Amino acid sequence: MRTCWEALHQSLVHSVDTLEAHHDFKQARRRRRELEPFGHPAALVDYFADRDGDRDDKDRIYGALVELAQAQGDDATLATALLFLGLWPALDAIYRRNLRHHLDDPGELVSELWDRFTTAVQRADLSRIQRVAATLTLNTRRTLRDGRQRRWDDSARQEELPDDDILADRDAARSGRGPSDLGVLPGLDPDDEVQRLRAVLVEVVGADADLVIGKVLYGVTQLEMSEQLGITHAAARKRFRRALGRLQAHLEEK
Repeated sequence: MRTCWEALHQSLVHSVDTLEAHHDFKQARRRRRELEPFGHPAALVDYFADRDGDRDDKDRIYGALVELAQAQGDDATLATALLFLGLWPALDAIYRRNLRHHLDDPGELVSELWDRFTTAVQRADLSRIQRVAATLTLNTRRTLRDGRQRRWDDSARQEELPDDDILADRDAARSGRGPSDLGVLPGLDPDDEVQRLRAVLVEVVGADADLVIGKVLYGVTQLEMSEQLGITHAAARKRFRRALGRLQAHLEEK
């Protein structure tokens, strides 16, 4: 089941250790000071894998790699590969969680996950992102899930399409909805909706907003979130329960 997935990982490991990759990395180090401490690409991958590494420093490096990837220069492919390898543990968790939906063709999941991740990298707006690593993995997970849901919905519609007037009534009802209890308006673009929700949550639960969004909105486990946020599993559980308590109190006051 994991043959294609592991093959992708090995291919990326090999791609960052070629003469061309070393040359591109050398050029990138001259332009991005975040990369200066690392003599070659593999050293950077090892740093990402070090659980004791500074989380803020890693996030700055992820941001630099995103900008290199978006610039579409000679080092763009290398930057994307380094991002994928650096975030491999979180992406591997996404792969394992979604594999049950692709038991007949695991290779399709590998291809789609790669496509969703590279799209997340290209669309990342660093001016609106606080945690690059968490955002890339969460957006990859979300778009993978949304793509699967759209395929299910399309399949269901092909089996039984509702009348046009039913669809019109449904759209009219949705357009008449007001804001949610948290003040999020209906009909927003998914990315804008998440940003709006996060802004509201920050006002209520502060720094635990990303923990709540990851767990509740994207279904990321507390263990996975603790790894992405650089905290212990016990701390993640405690902070999540505390945040839910604050949310409940906030909603009861409204």
